Amino acid sequence: MIKSQVKKIMLAKNVTMAHLANDAGIAVETIRRARGDEIRLCRLETLEAIAKALRVKIKDLYKE
Repeated sequence: MIKSQVKKIMLAKNVTMAHLANDAGIAVETIRRARGDEIRLCRLETLEAIAKALRVKIKDLYKE
């Protein structure tokens, strides 16, 4: 099971869903799903956009 760390990173960096969605160029609903406890299905391009907007590595967005 892959656990999402997106919410934790966003809180640490004081980033809102709207701000992250704008910076990443993706929908707020996508951010909402990425902030959930588990990542079930996500395109690599989406993870890359979120990581770039948060200025972290893709591997920082989740843990196994």
